[in-house]
Amino acid sequence: MAILSKIFAYAVEKEYISRNPAINKKVKRCTESDEIIRYLTEEEEERLIEAITEEYYYMKSIIITLMHTGIRFGELRQLRWKENMDLRNEYITLTKTMTKSKKKRTIPMTPVLIELFKELHKKRIVGIEYVFFNPKTLKPYNNVRKAWITLKKRAEIDLDFRIHDLRHSFATKLMDKNVNLGIIRELLGHSSLNVTQKYAHAKKESVRAAILLVQ
Repeated sequence: MAILSKIFAYAVEKEYISRNPAINKKVKRCTESDEIIRYLTEEEEERLIEAITEEYYYMKSIIITLMHTGIRFGELRQLRWKENMDLRNEYITLTKTMTKSKKKRTIPMTPVLIELFKELHKKRIVGIEYVFFNPKTLKPYNNVRKAWITLKKRAEIDLDFRIHDLRHSFATKLMDKNVNLGIIRELLGHSSLNVTQKYAHAKKESVRAAILLVQ
């Protein structure tokens, strides 16, 4: 809105328009319930992993973790070994300060994650508590946009598909396994069941689209 306001202000200055329609206007922020449900098929997930070369090898553990937990990228980059990772009991704990809902969340590790985190733990740098960090700065990754776009192109995945949408892929797979909506809500940390129910609606629409192909 700030950019639009500047454009309109310039137009007023040049007398193209008489007033700035963007003054005192606020844009409603999109909430999680407003999001479009986009997810990857199993084949697309496989292509995405196969597209990871040595240059972007660090993305492999990031993508696999997002696929198997449904956590947000902002939550992932805060993960610390002592505070959040319990390899003995095989679960991840997101503290209240890490989550969007400001509520503690516990997520069991899948067998794939158990092996992944054991390997990462062996290779960790002494004194660095972050699970995922840039080896050049020794700090969490701030932005993986360039790598993400490159991998999507290689895997022939829609360029509009965000790394955040891997969270939707996780939820959709749980829906396909008929996991209770309440459990899905708890794992994703949704503020209400209404948000989680969007996945059920998306699944119904996918089934409807598949049936129409038969005609």
